[in-house]
Amino acid sequence: MFLGALTDFESELEMFFSLVGAGFVSFLVTHGMMKLNMLDHPEERSSHIQPIPTSGGVGIICGFLTFITAYHFYVAPLITPPVLWILGGAGLLALMGFVDEIIEISFLKRLVVQLLVSAAVMINVFPHVDLFGFKFVVLLILLGGFVNAYNFFDGLNGLAGTAALVVSLFAFLFFSTTSILYLALVPGLLGFLYWNYRGKIIQGDVGTFFTGVCLPSFLLLEFQDISESVLVMGYLFFPVLFDISITIALRLVQRKSVTTPHKGFFFHRLNLKGWPHLKVTSLYTSLLVLQGFTTFIFNMRDSLTLGGLYLGSTLFYSSLFWFLLKCPAKL
Repeated sequence: MFLGALTDFESELEMFFSLVGAGFVSFLVTHGMMKLNMLDHPEERSSHIQPIPTSGGVGIICGFLTFITAYHFYVAPLITPPVLWILGGAGLLALMGFVDEIIEISFLKRLVVQLLVSAAVMINVFPHVDLFGFKFVVLLILLGGFVNAYNFFDGLNGLAGTAALVVSLFAFLFFSTTSILYLALVPGLLGFLYWNYRGKIIQGDVGTFFTGVCLPSFLLLEFQDISESVLVMGYLFFPVLFDISITIALRLVQRKSVTTPHKGFFFHRLNLKGWPHLKVTSLYTSLLVLQGFTTFIFNMRDSLTLGGLYLGSTLFYSSLFWFLLKCPAKL
């Protein structure tokens, strides 16, 4: 019994040092990316008015890889073929994002690559999936759409990174099969956010594409049904996806371009009303925590319950965002 307890303690200690080491790696790499002077120049949807270092997402990736490598070799086997397919797809999109920071790639070309990568991940995680089925096509679009939604959300200091951090922590606590994979994202995000909160650097496409693939794809390993995994992640990320999807729908109705950079998202509009970056980030963080807590209260594997939660969340966020946009900025 004592030997077993000692072994458990050693494993927990190794995991703790892996987390700390990964966070430190992310901190240093992100700082190093700042020194490379790869700059993101202000455009229509930018919240900064001066050029700012970009590609801080390299720090997130390095922190993540540091942790899963240490965990795999010193704590317990973690890297399986399905995991490698997900990480390979995420890495490929991250590389495309990094190249896009140097040589601009058109939205259509990026979308095609994102859909191809999403299809490859789904096929290799679920080898018996019907490639020509309606469900596969819809979920493929949703998975690719999630990557773009997360990329759009990277508009204010700390906003996208904190959203991913909160969802990763709740996924770690709530799920079993993929809990360590979500935990692996935490140190990378923390190391990056130290600098991002201060407005020193942004994730860039390299970070948002990598994280945007990992967040929903890890859940494919948790659930036997693809649609269930996508719907659960969609619920956890609902405040973000609601903001993005409603704004895109409104722009389509108004016959405005959805690919042209703009400041029409709710988080942008709150910032334009006078809300500081971190106040907007705190609001969305609170909403994501609320979503996370409800996953513990309700049975997320029951389709009727999940449908009711989606409906309730839609009504709640419609009212909340309408109120916040109408009320004084000093609320």
